[in-house]
Amino acid sequence: MNGSWRHYLTKQWRYLWAPIFNAGKIAKSLIKEEIDVLCLAEVDTGSIRNRFFSQVKKISFLLNMPYFTSAPKYHPKSFFKFIPLLRKHHDAIVSRLDGKNVKHYLSFGTKKLMQEFIVNNISIFTVHLSLLSKNIRKKQLKEIGEIMNKCPRSHILCGDFNIFYGLDEVKSFIKETGMQLVDLPASFPSYKPNRHLDLFFVSPDINIKKSGVIRTESSDHLPVWIEIKD
Repeated sequence: MNGSWRHYLTKQWRYLWAPIFNAGKIAKSLIKEEIDVLCLAEVDTGSIRNRFFSQVKKISFLLNMPYFTSAPKYHPKSFFKFIPLLRKHHDAIVSRLDGKNVKHYLSFGTKKLMQEFIVNNISIFTVHLSLLSKNIRKKQLKEIGEIMNKCPRSHILCGDFNIFYGLDEVKSFIKETGMQLVDLPASFPSYKPNRHLDLFFVSPDINIKKSGVIRTESSDHLPVWIEIKD
C-alpha cells in the first residue's frame, strides 16, 4: 500500500493475504543501490498470508546478500508471538557480509525488539517504535539512549520512529546521546511524503558521505539510506 487513505480503506485485505509478488518488487527497487546492510520492518517470514514463503529469504536471494536474521518484534514472552499471523511478522536484517546479531528488548510498548548487527566493528541498531503513544515513544527513546551510551563501538541507529508529532520528539534523545540526526527527506506516506518517520542517527565518529530516500510505492514508507565513509 502507498500510505493513502484510499489504499488503507480499499486494500486492507492485503494484511491477511499479501500480494505474493511484492517482495520481488521491493528487491527490484533496491537492486541497483549496491546495499551492504538492509534493515527491514514488518516482513512476513512464512505465514499463510504469504503462502508459507519467506519474504526475507526471497529478498536476500534476489539481492545476492547471503546473510540474514529476523525475529518477531514482540517480547519472547508476549502472547502476540503465539498468534499464527503475528508470529511470522518479523523485523529483519539482511547483509552482504557476515556479522553478529544481538537482540535487545525494550521495557515499554508492544513492539519491544531492537536488533543490533555488528559488522566491521560497527553496531547497526534497528527499531520500530510505538505507533499510538507519544509517551511510550519517549520512554522507549530514553531506554534506547542508555543502550547507545554504553555501546563500545561506532554505532548507527535506524528504523521507523513513528514520530507523528515531529522531530521535537527526538531532541532529548540527541542531547542525551550526542548522536547526529542524519538529514533525510520525508519518507511517509510513499505516494506523497510529508512526514519524517524513518530516521538515521549516527555516533560522532561516523562520517556520512551521502543520504537519501528511494522512490517506490512497494510500501507505505519510502526506504531511507545512508552511505558512510570508510
